[in-house]
Amino acid sequence: MSSPSLEVHGQLSAKPVTPWPKVLITALMSAVITSIIVLAFSWPTVTSVPKSIPLMIAGPEQQAEMVQDQLEDAQPDLFDVTTGDDRDAAVEAIEHRDVYGAVVIGQPVEVISASANNAATGQILHRAGEQLGQKSGMPGTQTDLIPFSENDPNGAGLGVLSFPMVMGGLAGGIVIGLQVVGGGRKIVAVLVYGVLAGFAVTALGRPLLDIFQREFELTWLAVGLAFAAMSATVAGLVTLLRTPGIPMAAVLFMFFASPISGTNTPKEFLPGPWGEIGQFLPPGAISTLIRDISYFPEADTTMQWPVLSGWLALGHRADRHRAGLRATGGAPLGRLQGGRPGHVDRLLVGLCTGRRSERTARSPLTRPFTTAAALLDERGGRRRLRRCSPAASRAGTRRRGPRRSAPSPAPSAGRPPRRWSARAGPAAAPR
Repeated sequence: MSSPSLEVHGQLSAKPVTPWPKVLITALMSAVITSIIVLAFSWPTVTSVPKSIPLMIAGPEQQAEMVQDQLEDAQPDLFDVTTGDDRDAAVEAIEHRDVYGAVVIGQPVEVISASANNAATGQILHRAGEQLGQKSGMPGTQTDLIPFSENDPNGAGLGVLSFPMVMGGLAGGIVIGLQVVGGGRKIVAVLVYGVLAGFAVTALGRPLLDIFQREFELTWLAVGLAFAAMSATVAGLVTLLRTPGIPMAAVLFMFFASPISGTNTPKEFLPGPWGEIGQFLPPGAISTLIRDISYFPEADTTMQWPVLSGWLALGHRADRHRAGLRATGGAPLGRLQGGRPGHVDRLLVGLCTGRRSERTARSPLTRPFTTAAALLDERGGRRRLRRCSPAASRAGTRRRGPRRSAPSPAPSAGRPPRRWSARAGPAAAPR
């Protein structure tokens, strides 16, 4: 008597073993994903080529053309040259970040650089100044107009900060997208998270990495907006797609946007238009904005603020779109037959809950639906339509309670009961 129960118990407690083909496929896919990650982060370094460095040559026109020819002969396409009148024009262009450096023609030739743009461009301009001094026969002077801070002479802190910020945006967006329900509550959670995370990073960034140099409040606003923009986008993807939204957000920000952000490599060095594309993504926009606030306060930042705000609005829009799909079961029914958005949605919610107004019942657009609801009532109770809101259906069930059938009225004395005929209307019962 006990052996069958033991066998059944053994069958229930035994765990299924993964088939060998699935084991091999899983290992292969893991190796492929690892290879993609390595390629994504090493691709900018491998494919970047020094080119198109913005440079100004300040001085007389004839001598400026001679210096430009010398630079082109030494390294073609290395510099994107513009001309200026004097040293003051060159300094102003560097401070506004219109150019990365300048060559001021005089006795001797002066090469002005701003290594805070990028350490690589500063080294290239330094070598170019040495070459010009050798060709002119007199040593040139080197001036680093805007260097990095003393504790971070190579600007490594900004590169170190970029990846944790992307990870923080991903983590905050995933948690908010999975744990917070409701469009308004979700955007409030995103904004509060941006304020708190931005304050923490700004407060710790200066003493630990010596990154932020000026205006604590403005830097806090920029960093907080970056966290809010990334987390809102991730939360929107998670809300819209659920679990598939998490790897999609990781691919977008970590493996695509971060390598082309221009944090460690100048955007001009990246192949094709990828450097410019990276500036329209949150990692590239915040990297440029932090650099401008800290080292180039005169630079134009009118592009970075709208980019971050646009990603914040995009994430909120995705969450609202998901909320609209939930109300209609996955289809924008409010646009059927020219109806106003939400009109049919409210009707179907009413069908679920049993609350139908007289105006809705008389509408030509909704008459077929109300007739179908009446038929459902006659055939034994209200049925939940496929496109009704589950939340509204549950709410209607709670409010209505169990359905009670009304007692049929007693037949009048002296008059036989009448029966209903679908074709001929009410007919008298046979005597």
